[in-house]
Amino acid sequence: MKRRSVMPNVKDWKGPKSVCSCGHYGDGTNSHHEDRYGLAICGGHGKCTYPGCTCEMFTWERWTDPFKDALDAERVAKARKAVGR
Repeated sequence: MKRRSVMPNVKDWKGPKSVCSCGHYGDGTNSHHEDRYGLAICGGHGKCTYPGCTCEMFTWERWTDPFKDALDAERVAKARKAVGR
């Protein structure tokens, strides 16, 4: 029987992916940052909207734990496929 991952595909991820240096979510659903407008719209990369936060622009710090787990699961699946497992 083929194993099926319970993690959603990374490209279809709906929740927040990134955490800003201020500690709040930066992109995706439930972002704490405004969209930033310039040459392109960068969703969730502007000023932080979390009450009391003074962050003026999203600065990537790390992936959220659930998104990191999904990335790791996808990498493992690709590696297994490459070696024929």
